[in-house]
Amino acid sequence: MKKNPLFPVLLVNFFVQAFVAVFFLFPAALQAQGVLLSRIGWIMSSFNIASTIARPLGGSFSEKAGVRKTLLVSSFLLVLFSVPLVWIRGFPAIVITRVLMGISFSVAMVAVSSYQALMIPLEKRGSAYAWIGAAYALPQLTVFPLGDFFLSGGGYVPFVLLAPLMALLCLVSSWQLPSPRDQAGSCDEKGKKRPSWGKWSDLLSVKGFWVLQINVFLFAFVNSAALQFMPAYLHTQGLVASSFFIANAGMAMVLRIVASRIMDHLDRKIIMGFATAWMGVVMVFLVMAQTNFLVFMEGAVYGIGMGFGFPVMLALMPDIFPDELKPKGISTSFFVMDLGFIVSPVVLGYLGNIAGLGITLQLIGMTGFLGGVLLYFQGWRPLSRLNRP
Repeated sequence: MKKNPLFPVLLVNFFVQAFVAVFFLFPAALQAQGVLLSRIGWIMSSFNIASTIARPLGGSFSEKAGVRKTLLVSSFLLVLFSVPLVWIRGFPAIVITRVLMGISFSVAMVAVSSYQALMIPLEKRGSAYAWIGAAYALPQLTVFPLGDFFLSGGGYVPFVLLAPLMALLCLVSSWQLPSPRDQAGSCDEKGKKRPSWGKWSDLLSVKGFWVLQINVFLFAFVNSAALQFMPAYLHTQGLVASSFFIANAGMAMVLRIVASRIMDHLDRKIIMGFATAWMGVVMVFLVMAQTNFLVFMEGAVYGIGMGFGFPVMLALMPDIFPDELKPKGISTSFFVMDLGFIVSPVVLGYLGNIAGLGITLQLIGMTGFLGGVLLYFQGWRPLSRLNRP
């Protein structure tokens, strides 16, 4: 009897995202240890920079060693590199461990994404990725409060130990994954050998490659602005920023669970462009909100775009690329998504100084709206028509 990989895949996604969620509180923990804010900034950024640069490595390792073995090794390295935080206190040593963790995390994410792309059938991909999207968000509602509980009690060591614990549980969950049988270069059930792994240049000839990459970047660019700078703007207006976060996360979580079956029957190419446009137009109106109730309601409306858009984006990566290009295609897509989160704060920082934060957020929102509509009409809709029987 063939083992269903979805539950262990959900566990792996949960624990690897939980590993990251622990470090949302790391700046507060380091401040309590007397570390300067300027150094904390570098400590936090070093992880993200290393993770972004290492995305293509994840694709190469997954092809050479196999996606499951790559996931096991990278999970073990996350344990190995995070444990020293219990006793190290020097700035250079912490930065080095964060860089090593960033590389290992990046490889692990590409490996698990490639694994689920190979193992989850096309007809089940919508609902499966809706659940995977929920697994991404759940650590913020579970592990994050636990870390906050430890830290608020002065327990730096118990707090820091949460990271290797999550990595260890990720390793155990990865061990439970059934071995993929449909990797490139392997044989199918009839004994016919599948094509070998493709070349990086082959990605450019994949129909929909550029549409996907532009949409992934735009989605990340808009979402990064909303998550990282909207709270600062709402605070300057005397509003409660958590109203937006709670409503957004709550709506996104509910949709990913309740509407998971619907996702199998919707055209993901159509959803992606409209989800980006939806989030963009909500940002425009969110800046105009004058009460916490409106912030909460508009956060819930924004969560509709996130609830559908993020899992659809994850599902479109394996949809677009053939099996022999999945590791390279997925690692490239994650790299582009990282770029959206890197570029967005830079644009907001410089343009915000000139036009003001509120107007800049609205401009980014309009960019998301117009870009999403254009991507749908000029990119996703033509591709959707090509794939119709």
